Amino acid sequence: MLIIRTADDLIDFVDGTEERKTIINKIQELAQQVVCDAKDMIVMSNPDLLQLAAPLPKSAEALNDFLYGEMGTIIEKWSRTRGYAIAANPCMGPTLLWIRGNKVTNRENQIAVFIFIRTPKLRYDGGIVGDDAEASTRARIVIRSPISHTHFAESPLEYQVGDIVILETDEELVRREGGASQGICMLYVGHRTIPRESNMKGDYA
Repeated sequence: MLIIRTADDLIDFVDGTEERKTIINKIQELAQQVVCDAKDMIVMSNPDLLQLAAPLPKSAEALNDFLYGEMGTIIEKWSRTRGYAIAANPCMGPTLLWIRGNKVTNRENQIAVFIFIRTPKLRYDGGIVGDDAEASTRARIVIRSPISHTHFAESPLEYQVGDIVILETDEELVRREGGASQGICMLYVGHRTIPRESNMKGDYA
C-alpha cells in the first residue's frame, strides 16, 4: 500500500521540497477539475459499484496523463522497494469508479491505483441536484491489508480530492459511513506486477 496526500509523502522519491509541493499541488488541481455525471455511470457486478460507461472526459485524461508522467517515476521507485516491476499495459482502466456501498478488493499480483475525485452530479427531471461543495465533501475510508488468511491490518483515512492510494495484492479499500453521502469516486487504473528477478521492464522503468 502507498498513500500520497502531502509533499512529505514524496520524501523517499523526490528530491527538493519545492518540487514535491509542486507535484502535490498539480495532482490536486487536476483532480478538482474532473467532473462526471451520474447518468454516465453503469452498475457493475456489485450494485454499489459503478463504472464510467462513456469515454474519459478530457479533465480525467489530463489527470491520467500526469499519472503516467510525473507520477510514473515515483510509482516505479516505490515498486522497486516492493520487489516487483509494473507490467507495460494496464489490465484495467483507466476509468472512473463510483463506490456507493462497502468496498473494492484488489486482485492478486496486481496494483490498483486510485486518485480521488469529486462524486458524480445527480440529476432529477433534467435538473442537477448537488453542488460542488457536496461533490467535494471528504469521506472516511479504511485500507485493509492482509496479515494472514483471516486477519487484516486497518489504516483509517479521511480522504480529500487529489489523494492517491495504491493497493497491492488482496488489499481492500473500504468506505465507512459518514462524510460524503453520495459515496466516493476515483480515477482507477490497474497493472499486473512482475517479480524483479524476471528482469522484465515495467511501465515506469
